[in-house]
Amino acid sequence: MKMESLAYALRRPNRPWYWYLFLGMFPGLIWLAIRDISLAETMGILSRLRVRSLLILVAVNGVIFFTMTARWRLLLAALGYRIPYLRLIGYRLAGNAVSYFTPGPQFGGEPVQVYLLHRQPTRAHPAVPVETATTAVALDRLLELLVNFSVLLCGITY
Repeated sequence: MKMESLAYALRRPNRPWYWYLFLGMFPGLIWLAIRDISLAETMGILSRLRVRSLLILVAVNGVIFFTMTARWRLLLAALGYRIPYLRLIGYRLAGNAVSYFTPGPQFGGEPVQVYLLHRQPTRAHPAVPVETATTAVALDRLLELLVNFSVLLCGITY
């Protein structure tokens, strides 16, 4: 995103009321997320990590994240919508951010992903109908859960 378009997006006067509500709640949500975290304990744990280990963790996490986004893009393409990969990365990051603040480890950001797919049309990429966006997100989540449960079953069995 260009800096000019980011500046325009931030100062757009026709924002809905709930956007301002979220913006006002954001500092409180951050505080709720980190209030019980001991800075000294966190720094102690991080200091035990080697740079190489940290880089490996970041790389593996990145590969998983980009692979999951590619899977979602393939599902959308199979449903007839070719959304740019970078745009889907942003949508998935937004969904993950919302999931971080909602209860439960597996669900929360999916409605945000459906909303973004439906409400972010461009000339080259029309809005995805709500039904199709919901189907793509649900199938993506179903595939992820299927893999997770398969790994869990293998771990229990062996």
